[in-house]
Amino acid sequence: MHRLIGFDFVTTDVNGWTELVTLDPGTLRAHGRVLRLNDAAPADTDAAATSPVGQLSPDRQTLAVGGSSGRILLIDPARLRRAGSILVARGRDVAVDVDSWARPDRLLAVYGVFSTLNTHGDSLAVVDPVARKVVSRTRLHGFVEHAEKQRDGNVVLLVGGRGSGLRVVSVAPTGQLRSYALPRFAPLRGVHVGARYFSGRRWPTTGVPGAAAPTT
Repeated sequence: MHRLIGFDFVTTDVNGWTELVTLDPGTLRAHGRVLRLNDAAPADTDAAATSPVGQLSPDRQTLAVGGSSGRILLIDPARLRRAGSILVARGRDVAVDVDSWARPDRLLAVYGVFSTLNTHGDSLAVVDPVARKVVSRTRLHGFVEHAEKQRDGNVVLLVGGRGSGLRVVSVAPTGQLRSYALPRFAPLRGVHVGARYFSGRRWPTTGVPGAAAPTT
């Protein structure tokens, strides 16, 4: 069974929440089952998100989405039902972005408190979605200003610290990190990170799904 699903953000006078809706393939209008997530999932304007619609598992049977409650939500997209959740960090207004799911037992997520009072910056969580637990947490000592997922599952983050300049952080699917400080004039001339070259005029882009995700 093929199902086309999309995100819908519903607002009222007092609050708002995200829903996953079934879409008609011909008209792209909501048609059929709706799953209320009771959470604000990341939008495509979130700098730390590599995709506005979360990440599919390697077997494409589970969709992992972040949100604003410090949790990763696991969704069965074929039946449009909840499959579980994983607590990444406790606290109010903790935004979580699921950035890569390259291995069945490892996914990468960036999280941080969504507040102007946040002085700690963002952190990286390596998560085991099979055991549904966080394997490790690493402070990035800055805020993620841009995120890209590579074809091999690596995630590249542009991290800006308060007064410490910009860094490129490369994260392997296993969670291994490598950090590279950008030279002062890197925005003009670009920078090499391992075997990759990041243009000074435009950061690399990868193909990501749109607001709707086809599933099987």
